[in-house]
Order: sequence, then C-alpha cells, then structure tokens
Amino acid sequence: MLQNVATNAGVLVALVLVYAALSWPFEEADPQERARRINRRRLVCGLLFGLGAILTMNLPVTVVQGVIVDGKTVILSLAGAYLHPLGAGMALAVAGSYRWNLGGAGVVPGVAILVGVTLVGLLWGAQRKRMLRAWGAPGSVTAATLWLLTLGLASSALAVALVLLLPASIRWGVLERVALPVMLIFPPVTLAFGWMFE
Repeated sequence: MLQNVATNAGVLVALVLVYAALSWPFEEADPQERARRINRRRLVCGLLFGLGAILTMNLPVTVVQGVIVDGKTVILSLAGAYLHPLGAGMALAVAGSYRWNLGGAGVVPGVAILVGVTLVGLLWGAQRKRMLRAWGAPGSVTAATLWLLTLGLASSALAVALVLLLPASIRWGVLERVALPVMLIFPPVTLAFGWMFE
C-alpha cells in the first residue's frame, strides 16, 4: 500500500514536470499556425494527465471488490484547474474511458467522480482571479493556498457524495470506509501538488 502511495505521488510529480516543460511560449509568427500548435500542446498535456490518472488506477487501494480509491481525482481536479478546457476534456476522456472499461460495482460512481472533479477544477480555474481577489492580492501566498485548499475540499466532498451512486448493498459500508480518509488526505495532497504548478 505504501509503495502504491509513493508511486501515485511520483506520477503527480512527473505531471508537474511535464506541464512545466510544455508551458513555454511559442515564437511562431503566423497566428493560425501558433493557435494550432497551442491546441496540439493542450491536447498532449491532457493526454498525459489522462495517462497519469490511468497509472494511478493501476495502483489503487481496493475498498471492496470493484471499488477502488486512488489519486485520479486529484489529477483530474488539477487538470481542470490548470489546463485549458480542451486539455482537461482530453484528460477526462482518456481516464473516464479507462475507468468505464474497468467495470465493477464502482464503475458508475467512478466515472461520475471523474466528470465531477474535472468540472470542479474547471470552475475553480475560471473563477481563480475573482477568488484570489476575495482572499487577498492575486499574488498572495495565503490567497493561492486558500484557492488550492478549497479546490481540494470541494473535489473531495463531491467524490465522497458520489459514492452514494454505488449499489445499495455496499453503499454505506464503502462510504464509512472512504469518507474520512478522502477528506483528510486528498485536500492537502491537492494543495501540495497544486503548489508545484504555481
């Protein structure tokens, strides 16, 4: 289990490094070619985030048969918050398709969680400037910390709530097992890795 946690963390660090490497500005003179290259880069970033989410799904903590908990929710919420909607959509399509193909009792809530946390990330990304102004100056460390922490809290709370989509026979047992760990672990993990994107 500790090895899986460490590998999940390593995947997040790798995504941060790739994101940084792909974030350089283009010097392309032709505006149309520049736009095409930017969109290709957005799709590549999204593909890599999606593949990162798949990798974490292959290193899960299994709660009950067919129900897994892993770092994919953190990856997808950060994809929504930091990537362009085109990239976030690509990440969601890749990770969501894979989770659907995994099947199991958790397939419906699993895919719903991926969609939900990506949308939360997109909302936080779209409202970033307004939120930062509300909590202080846009360059403030405190404001950025609150922005990331609330992103983690909102994504985690939604993920826990969507566990209710599980079959009734296992719903409450799974909720009892995952609610506290998810709410205690995922927000600070989102904060820690979100800071690397800053």
